[in-house]
Amino acid sequence: MKTNNDIYIRLTQLNKDVKDDLKRRGLVVPIKKDEDTIQLDKFLIKKIDNGFYNILNIRGNEIVHGINLPQTAVILANKLALGKWLDLELLQYDKKYGFAMFDELVHKRSIQNSLKKKEYDRAELMQNKYSIAKHKRNYYKKLIINDYQKLLKFR
Repeated sequence: MKTNNDIYIRLTQLNKDVKDDLKRRGLVVPIKKDEDTIQLDKFLIKKIDNGFYNILNIRGNEIVHGINLPQTAVILANKLALGKWLDLELLQYDKKYGFAMFDELVHKRSIQNSLKKKEYDRAELMQNKYSIAKHKRNYYKKLIINDYQKLLKFR
C-alpha cells in the first residue's frame, strides 16, 4: 500500500518528467505569477500600463521592451528560456505590425476629418492609405500568429 508521501514523490517526478519532455520538444511551461506577469523558466513577460509587453530576466532587468502582441512576447520568451538567441526577425515583424496599426489609426482619423470638411478627394486618398495600412497590419499579425501556432503544436 502506497503512502501519501510515495504518491507525492511520484507526482512530483511525473510533473518534472512532463516539463522536461515539453522543453525537449521546444515548449517551456508558463507559470502565471500575477494578473500581468507570466514566467517562462528564468524570464518574465510583463504587460505594462500602455498595453505593451516587456520581457525581463528573473532579476527584473529588461531584455526586450515595447512588444505589441502577446503572442510575440510568448514566442520570444520561450526561445530565450530554451537558451536560444533573441529572434530579431520576429521582433521586426512585431514592430512593423505596430507601425502599421498606428498608420491605420492616423488614416482613419484623417478620413473622418476630411469627410467633416467635405474634402472628398482627400478622404478617398486616406481611405486607400487606411486600406494599405490595415492590410500590412494583418499581414504581420498573420506571420506572428503562424509562428505562435507552430509553438503550440510542439513542433
